[in-house]
Amino acid sequence: MGKMKSHIRFALIFALLVAIPVDALNFWVFPYPIDVGLPDDATLLEKLIGAQWVILHWPGLYLSDWFDSTSSPTWRTDFVLFVSGYFDTVLLIIAFFGVFWWLRHLVLKYFKSGTDPLPRGRPTTPFW
Repeated sequence: MGKMKSHIRFALIFALLVAIPVDALNFWVFPYPIDVGLPDDATLLEKLIGAQWVILHWPGLYLSDWFDSTSSPTWRTDFVLFVSGYFDTVLLIIAFFGVFWWLRHLVLKYFKSGTDPLPRGRPTTPFW
């Protein structure tokens, strides 16, 4: 159980640290033009970056609408967008680690059991 806790602690610390530059780059270098939209001749990459930006910052977009109705300063809206994207990025990194460890567990389970996960040769029963 101690090994599992260290894996979780490593994934959490790694995700919290790596998500800062990732989301800073995502927020300030690749901002999505929400107000004006994308031009008609936008490339597929620009459309994908825009879609992932909106998905990652959805809670912040929802809160920014509320901030706009309360006449709050624009820095507050930018802060909320950054924080919502940061937390979503942390969750995505942790999910990536979880899927990786789960697949690793399955592979090691099959190798330790001595059974072949992919049967070879002619099947003994027909599949139809």
